[in-house]
Amino acid sequence: MDIVQGLNPWPFLALQLAPSTYILGFTVPSSILRPAILPIQVTCPYIVCINLKNFIPRLGWAATIACISTMFALSFLEMAILSKWSFETQGPAPKKSKSTSQNGKGKDSKITKKKDTTWNRLKFGFGSLMSFRDLNTPHETKNCPHFSSDPSYTPSYSKFLLTTLPKFVLCCLLLDVIESQPPPPDAPALFASSEIPLFRRLGEIGGEDVALRVGASLGFWMVLYCMLSCMSFFLGLICVGLGAEVKEWRPLMGPFSEAYTVRGFWGFVSIHSILTLARKLPLSRSNFLRYIRLVVQCSRREGQADPQPSKFWHQGTRKTFSNPSIFLVDNFPIPLPSLVSRYAKIFLTFYISGLVHVIGDYIFMPWSESWTVQFFIAQAVGIMLEDFVQWVWRTSIERKKGGETKTWKKVVGFVWVAVFMLVWSTPAWFFPNAGKNTGAKEGKLLPFSVIGYFVDR
Repeated sequence: MDIVQGLNPWPFLALQLAPSTYILGFTVPSSILRPAILPIQVTCPYIVCINLKNFIPRLGWAATIACISTMFALSFLEMAILSKWSFETQGPAPKKSKSTSQNGKGKDSKITKKKDTTWNRLKFGFGSLMSFRDLNTPHETKNCPHFSSDPSYTPSYSKFLLTTLPKFVLCCLLLDVIESQPPPPDAPALFASSEIPLFRRLGEIGGEDVALRVGASLGFWMVLYCMLSCMSFFLGLICVGLGAEVKEWRPLMGPFSEAYTVRGFWGFVSIHSILTLARKLPLSRSNFLRYIRLVVQCSRREGQADPQPSKFWHQGTRKTFSNPSIFLVDNFPIPLPSLVSRYAKIFLTFYISGLVHVIGDYIFMPWSESWTVQFFIAQAVGIMLEDFVQWVWRTSIERKKGGETKTWKKVVGFVWVAVFMLVWSTPAWFFPNAGKNTGAKEGKLLPFSVIGYFVDR
């Protein structure tokens, strides 16, 4: 570590991106160059991550860039090695399926041919590396929101700019208001690691503790939402202003109305269509396995619009985290039962997400003090609990009373998600960082403060 300590991270970030762009744009999937540059994809993010905090004054942005650098490495692994992206296919290698082998047609067979020029290859390589959602392509990431309920609608150039600018300003102001609040003087004690566990401390936790967990967690999610939205709005304004197509800058976040389940919060997989079928299955162990098979079949559907899309949080990391997980589980040396395979993919996806996010924690604290991985694993546990409870309800209670959707069910769902996210799981991710917050400008995201300007006058 001493050898690379103190190095400027920016040249190494460029060194990471340049060969990745070349590999994706100019080599075939079988090229030996693809696995050959994997050491670069590991070494460069490592150097970037351990040196960023010495070159970026704002630690929040340093942590974000550290995570993004790691994401680029995982994206290269997913695209160049696992999915075998290439210029010739304008995306991943076509998947062989039964329907494709019978008639020679499939979703991946619709390839838009591009003129084979050096410039087009460079654009494809760089664009693929930067496009985490692959919008408006046959391989678009699932559950990415559209501009409206009509997926074909795209606002005009002027309307996009006029509606995005106030959203950007609003998010900046909300961030400013939150960051202008001074941290509590006893923050290290309030947010100590001993305060994170919930169930083992049920006898000790009072109303003030619950209020602290809810308030701090809610503030954390507001900051995270506004920060990611600000980034998306800012880049959208710049790129569209410079001539990019509006359709490439669809909203980052989905509607909050879909966050009445943990699945709906993360947009992990939509199971609305199979819950109706579940009501027809009597309560039994064998039918629970049939229910899980329906979940698996639903998760494998590609390119089909869902009548009730289940999404809220951004899907920018879905391809990078879930595709390697699916590959590892599907190629496990021992064939796994469908139930085990399904939840192994979910757990592994959240585990990889936790590992990437914990790299950002290194900017603030030693990795040994981070609880981020535990937070993301808890999300998988929450999804499992939801699946079981929904199955029991749909098969033993709702089947007898009728299956119409009622508002009270969503209310119960929102309460469940609020308790799960705000009271139980989020403190594991947020408390270690909150305990380090001294209120100094290095810990703030915005380089300016409108609120501070008026307060200090």
